[in-house]
Amino acid sequence: MKRRYHPEARGELTTEAEWYEARRRGLGEDFVTDVERALLIIQEHPEAWPRWPGVTARVPVRKYVLQRFPFAVAYLVLDDTLVVLAVAHGKRRPGYWLARLRDVDIP
Repeated sequence: MKRRYHPEARGELTTEAEWYEARRRGLGEDFVTDVERALLIIQEHPEAWPRWPGVTARVPVRKYVLQRFPFAVAYLVLDDTLVVLAVAHGKRRPGYWLARLRDVDIP
């Protein structure tokens, strides 16, 4: 399965990794590793994770919650591509990333 990030999701990953790295050396790298591990798990079993609550779309947006960090990955699967919509903090601005669905070519 291919993987594609929404440009803003890629930016979130970088920004949060830098924030964690500034707090403690190596923590930013740990954050990126956890997100990458999550994406590998998602690619293996894309439908195993629940739909994002309250989001209605023709293609279901799903939610994978990280274990160590207070973040979730918002994603959907289009054909053979995993589309990462957001790397979203669990407590900040819920649903801020929903407008990104307009940027995705959903069949």
